[in-house]
Amino acid sequence: MEPQGLDEIRPGCDVDERVAHMNAGGVLAQMNFPSFPGFSARLFATEDSDFSLALVRAYNDWHIDE
Repeated sequence: MEPQGLDEIRPGCDVDERVAHMNAGGVLAQMNFPSFPGFSARLFATEDSDFSLALVRAYNDWHIDE
């Protein structure tokens, strides 16, 4: 069920291998959550809630576009 060593871990960086891995687990899609801004985007929290919202929106737009 779980890998016991590095040689048992499925390859996941190659796109074709990643899709095969997802298919094996019955996963049809994934959404990646960035770790840079932290949980609930706390990195962008400021005293000014409008500014904080603008930071989160800018980061989300960049993340989607890139």
